[in-house]
Amino acid sequence: MSAAAPRPTVSALMHGLIDYAGLFPPAKLDLDTAIKNFASFLDSDDRWMLSKFIIPASRLMELNTYASLFEKNKPFHFSVTGKPSETVESFEAHIVQDLEKIRSFKLELDYLVSPDLFEVRLPVEDTQDDGDLEALLAWVDRSKAERGLSHLQIFYEISWQGNWATDSKRGAAALERFNAQRNPAHPEAGLKLRCGGVDPADVPSPEVVASFLYLAAQHDLPFKATAGLHHPIRHFREEYGGWMHGFVNLFIAGILARRHQLSVDELTTIISESNAAAFLFEEDQIGYKAWSVPLHAFEAERQQAMISYGSCSFDEPREDMQDLNLLPRT
Repeated sequence: MSAAAPRPTVSALMHGLIDYAGLFPPAKLDLDTAIKNFASFLDSDDRWMLSKFIIPASRLMELNTYASLFEKNKPFHFSVTGKPSETVESFEAHIVQDLEKIRSFKLELDYLVSPDLFEVRLPVEDTQDDGDLEALLAWVDRSKAERGLSHLQIFYEISWQGNWATDSKRGAAALERFNAQRNPAHPEAGLKLRCGGVDPADVPSPEVVASFLYLAAQHDLPFKATAGLHHPIRHFREEYGGWMHGFVNLFIAGILARRHQLSVDELTTIISESNAAAFLFEEDQIGYKAWSVPLHAFEAERQQAMISYGSCSFDEPREDMQDLNLLPRT
């Protein structure tokens, strides 16, 4: 194998793994810097690890001035974030506004851009029963179709704070029923989890992360994550004053959950692991200690189920994987 090529199992993990979120904390770059960074990453040898540019719907039209930049690697792919809402009423109003912005953006720049995903927080607590929640999901689906955005896959974020245990179970079950009524082979709605923030209090416990992965597996929901996942392995950061989750832990645990029907306790063990050597990257097997998945099955799960995660840095994940001798240095 060429010294410049990672082993196939590492490639399966890292292919299209990172959504670039340079606009968001802690980087919080200006749009000009962030979108030009993204363009340079697309021109680099490591572009195979890159997925989409994450941007709030409210800022989409600011990208009009970068049409000439997009022509270099067209179309540019985007994951659009919706405005947070606390109530169903405000959620519906914001959805209409955000979908209109996406529609206008697509019409304005035509084939140069591809808004593929929409990420929005679900106001689960404000719905009175499961029927209300399912009706809300159906309403969003109709709102997409009315604006010619049926292709847009939506990942619904459920807050892990507050009444998360009940809300996550209700939300995951409603999303599964919604998908079953459309095309079960190609789920239109997925689950999103926020794994960190600017403060250690923003980091969910390993048990919480494990519970969300368990629900995604049990309800056959596509899963994506965001925040706090710059580094491969769970670790304590002195300058941060707390633990941070690892994207290797997260994605291997998520796929093992689907392939081995692991319990929340078993998944918590994987999410809590801080020893990189516990994770297996063989030529045709990838996993954790006694649990592994064949390469072809892992690739399928990555493409269909464990989609990607948002990171405001594209450099740190790659550099850390190099330090672990899992990616070659260029």
